[in-house]
Amino acid sequence: MTDAKAIFDTYKTGVFNGSARYDGTALNECRDAGPALQNDVVEILLYFRLHGIAVQADITQMFLQIVLNEKDLDVT
Repeated sequence: MTDAKAIFDTYKTGVFNGSARYDGTALNECRDAGPALQNDVVEILLYFRLHGIAVQADITQMFLQIVLNEKDLDVT
């Protein structure tokens, strides 16, 4: 019988301070910020100033709603 050994090929650690420098570089300087996902506040205010109508919606209706049979609800 041979001894089994666990092999770990990746080492992962959490980042608690992205502005801390290592070899002169911080993690915050290396990441790609990407586009802003929020709308510009000035643009929103100008839109409401120009147009008198606003629309509000419940975003839960945007996502797929799944219905299960009564017998499938209890998984214990």
